Amino acid sequence: MRQPRNQLSGSVRNYVAKTVFTYMQTLGLTDRDKQEETTEQVVSRLEKNMSVEEQTRTKRMEPALPGMEHLVAPIVPQPPSKDQIENIVNELIAENR
Repeated sequence: MRQPRNQLSGSVRNYVAKTVFTYMQTLGLTDRDKQEETTEQVVSRLEKNMSVEEQTRTKRMEPALPGMEHLVAPIVPQPPSKDQIENIVNELIAENR
């Protein structure tokens, strides 16, 4: 089954959750509910960024000959980096202060 276009896969969501939980614990923020809420906010922001990137990326797709579009490999988005996730967490913490 295919996932919707602007949603992160389950494995990427797990990676984001692990990264958020670990990073928040290193900051001394151990409230489980707050960690889960922050994780959902990070995933939401990443999905928004993904949909914007998708809109700009479609212009850079490799051209295919008519009738051969199915032979062109789909563009697979890269998972977010640890630094990108930590930056979003920092932004969310700063917004909630």
